[in-house]
Amino acid sequence: MRLLTAAMLILVLGMAGTIGSQAMFDPRVRPDVTDFDAFFAGARLASGGHAADAYSVAPLTAEEKQEARIEGGSYLPYLNPPVFMLVTEPLAWLPYLVAMAVFLAVGYAITSIGLKSILPPGVSWLPVLAFPGSAMNAIMTQNGFLTASCFAGGMLFLEKQPVLAGACLGGLVYKPQFAICVPVLLLAARRWAALASCAATAGGLACFALLAFGMQTWVAFLHAAPVGRAILVSQPQTWAKLVTIYSAVRLVHGGPVAAFGTQALGGLLALALLVRLGWRRAGGGPEIAALVAATFLCTPYAMDYDLTCLGVPLAWVMADAMKGGWRPWEKSVVLGAFILPLAARWLANNLALPVAPFFVAALFAVVWRRAQAGSAWPKAGGFAPSPQALEPVARWWRPPPGRSRPGPALVTQGKEEGLHPGSHHITLMCFSFPCFRPWGSGASSCEASSRVAPRRRPAAEPTAFFTP
Repeated sequence: MRLLTAAMLILVLGMAGTIGSQAMFDPRVRPDVTDFDAFFAGARLASGGHAADAYSVAPLTAEEKQEARIEGGSYLPYLNPPVFMLVTEPLAWLPYLVAMAVFLAVGYAITSIGLKSILPPGVSWLPVLAFPGSAMNAIMTQNGFLTASCFAGGMLFLEKQPVLAGACLGGLVYKPQFAICVPVLLLAARRWAALASCAATAGGLACFALLAFGMQTWVAFLHAAPVGRAILVSQPQTWAKLVTIYSAVRLVHGGPVAAFGTQALGGLLALALLVRLGWRRAGGGPEIAALVAATFLCTPYAMDYDLTCLGVPLAWVMADAMKGGWRPWEKSVVLGAFILPLAARWLANNLALPVAPFFVAALFAVVWRRAQAGSAWPKAGGFAPSPQALEPVARWWRPPPGRSRPGPALVTQGKEEGLHPGSHHITLMCFSFPCFRPWGSGASSCEASSRVAPRRRPAAEPTAFFTP
């Protein structure tokens, strides 16, 4: 893994050095694919008081050719809402190359710090800096860093600072297709502070953009919305760049109706699982990790540079695995999702293999399974199985009269001394180890068993402890 990440880091630095050196010594040279051209042209129009023209073909094309020096008759549409102009307009006062460097460098730094903060202390920076999703986003000069930073902030702050987490998630209003699952999760998880903050942030940014650029800009954005659907439906060269269920069906010669139908079915399934996970309050980490993966399964419009966001669930899975160990096949899924941003387009273009939705679904399954396993551990305000739900287990494990059954077993239910009055507790059986102590107690396992089952037992037989 270290060799792979080191190779990825060398690849990222090599690409950045090649592009930067050519542009530095020859101002006529631009990277082969510069989606930043549309961002910069829109920022120039907005700074000149003509933000609405960013959604018109002729003014935007003229600005792109003048400022970004796009050769020929190429044209890059401006698809983001006017909220995104609040981020890019200050870049219009910088030269083109400097603005591009600042846009990428700041986004890369914030995203890397966010991903590193998710990982446990002591983990090397190497896998974060060499994440192929960052390389793909930098090559395309796109805004995947901003999207990933919003998700990372939501994960880091959701438990202890929900208002700040909601503000981070509300920033996704600049890219609405990545915000469709956010209110669903926050509602299902009953995180009211984060939900209110998210709605206030999104509404505030929209109002700020309205005041800054005028109502005509929002009207122009709504009139230009069919451009995105035209890219999905009528441009086959774009399908290999997409990483959604819709594009996978189109690449295997499915029609638009079948593609949208399959996308809807997959999205509804992912959304249902996300709601179940949120309802059980699995925790800020697994909830946001599942949210990111579910978003790719729900939206039909997500490009390969947007896979930068996969760094958030990948970092959480790695952090959780370092604490509790790896489960079968998880390393393969994590490795495949790690290199997916650089491999997805090549496989789709050259081999007609749309593998991205499958790896995203596998990563979602890994996160969901870990979240479900973790939800059985006791935590404040969390879900705990009732004694009635575990009664079938008790009947099955109850030994016949005069005999004992080795291994874990449910033996008693009721109130015990020193525990909260009126609460139900379940007495389980476990093998005794010298280092084990009951949850929330300073007593050893043998001392706990003496309170629950005072009869003498052989040393090889299990002893008891409590679960609140």
